[in-house]
Order: sequence, then C-alpha cells, then structure tokens
Amino acid sequence: MPVTVDGDSDNCRPAQIKAAASRFPELTMILDMGFRAPVRPPGEPAGREMREVVGQCPNLYLGLTALTTCQPSYLMSTIWTGGAERVVFGSNAPSGIPAFAVKGVEWARLGANAEALIFRDNLKKLYKLG
Repeated sequence: MPVTVDGDSDNCRPAQIKAAASRFPELTMILDMGFRAPVRPPGEPAGREMREVVGQCPNLYLGLTALTTCQPSYLMSTIWTGGAERVVFGSNAPSGIPAFAVKGVEWARLGANAEALIFRDNLKKLYKLG
C-alpha cells in the first residue's frame, strides 16, 4: 500500500525525501505536491535537485492536488520533475474541487497518454487494481 507524505513542509526537502525513499525502497511513496511544491521550474537548482531525487528513487511518485493543477507553473514543474509516468492525480477533496483539478490537467494539453497515466494507469499500478 503506498504511503502519501506531505511535500509542502520544511521537513520534506529533496535530501530528506531521498533519505526516506532510499531507506525503504520496498515502500511506494507518493509525495503530495500541495501548493508550494518542492518542485521548481527546470532552471532553478531546487527543481533540478528534486528531479534527480525522483530519478534515483523508483519508489517515489508525485501526487497532484487541486491546488497544484490550478497553478500552471506548479503543474508543469511537477510533470517536468517526474514525467507523467511518476505523477498521480489527487482531488484534494473535500477542501478542493475535483472538477477544477481535472480541468487544470486537461487545459495543460499533456495529451491522452499522459492524462491516462496521471488519472488512471499509475494509480491502478500503485494500488494493484485490475
């Protein structure tokens, strides 16, 4: 069963995330991106650092929330950091409105394959659903 951790606090810096994911490689971790995500635009050092962590930790996935998908820069930075193969959709309900979160991803025009991974296929794999 995957474990979701908050990616929106001082205790979730890339080095700390890597340490936890590396210590428990059999545990799938979903890092909830929240609104002030630890991912940053590609040119910033923190963005490159988190992308390297995701690349080194195959058990680490990035979870979108309604707040992340409503901010195009956070959404696209998350996709750049993990690739659609390592991103999962989260509604942030009841504090978020899932329909808005879905629209945020659709408006990004990532393509049908990326949307299928984010909305369905990655979650089916992680939760071992038919």
